[in-house]
Amino acid sequence: MSGQVVSTNNEVVVCVGEANGAEVGQILTAYRIVATYTNDEGADSYKKVDIGQVKIDKIINKHFAKVTVLKGEVKKHDMVQLNK
Repeated sequence: MSGQVVSTNNEVVVCVGEANGAEVGQILTAYRIVATYTNDEGADSYKKVDIGQVKIDKIINKHFAKVTVLKGEVKKHDMVQLNK
């Protein structure tokens, strides 16, 4: 299960909800996709960088959940993923 951080204003909201099997209390890894700026042929142009963890506090609906940041600095457009 994975989704994107859609809001970091007053509360952090992620695009992960009931339809994805999200449950209150689950801890998700937060990561950011960053450009590597390499011109080497065959090299990856982007890499996934772990930036922290979030915990699901409340399922808003089938698409969204409110989370609390446990570690790191999570920004809008970052990604979250449940590690099994």
